[in-house]
Amino acid sequence: MKSVISFTLPMPRTFIFSFLVFYLFSSTFLFSTSLAIKCRIYHDFYQDGQHITMVPDTCYSGADYCVLAIYRDPDPVKKNGFSVGCDVVDCKTVNDPAYSGWKKRKDGMICRKSRDYGKFGELCCCDTPMCNNPSQAIQFIIVFVFVFFNILLL
Repeated sequence: MKSVISFTLPMPRTFIFSFLVFYLFSSTFLFSTSLAIKCRIYHDFYQDGQHITMVPDTCYSGADYCVLAIYRDPDPVKKNGFSVGCDVVDCKTVNDPAYSGWKKRKDGMICRKSRDYGKFGELCCCDTPMCNNPSQAIQFIIVFVFVFFNILLL
């Protein structure tokens, strides 16, 4: 006599429900991050005589803008340098005709002067992946301004 052992495990409804919930949440997360724009995130500035930097990395912006904040102030105690990252607030008005002051640069960034970033501060926004790389010219100007004003104070 041949004996065949066969068994099936019943799939409980809670397991099926849990699987569907997990699938929906994970696919929503993957879908939402695939629509977000990838930006550089990095800080390099001087404040109160201290040089402050961070390890460069990437971030994803939910508002589809990368940002470059340029800190420029003749007072060496205040911030002088730049920060790049993802933006969900400051760049909202880039394409809104009701807000003035935004100007398109040759490199594709749209910028406006902003006293929030120092006397000669500037905020720039862009909407293509990894577009917020500060140019070498900006980096040189920032270091030059910091050194020049420190020499004047000596």
